[in-house]
Amino acid sequence: MINYSSLSMGAGEQRLFSLLETLYSMPPESLLLIDELDLTLHTLALKKLVREMVKVANKKISKLFSQLTGKN
Repeated sequence: MINYSSLSMGAGEQRLFSLLETLYSMPPESLLLIDELDLTLHTLALKKLVREMVKVANKKISKLFSQLTGKN
């Protein structure tokens, strides 16, 4: 097991883990609204997060909305 303190994480990493924790703990038929998902995440991390969110959403979330700002 690797110990990795949140004190060592950047803002993007902290936000990523917070979003995943929220996503996995939501009850079925939940509504998840996310504002500026891409604000602090690297492009590759964002793509992986969106894939994971869609996978989980297909199982337990009724609606999933997010607005992305077209980051290059």
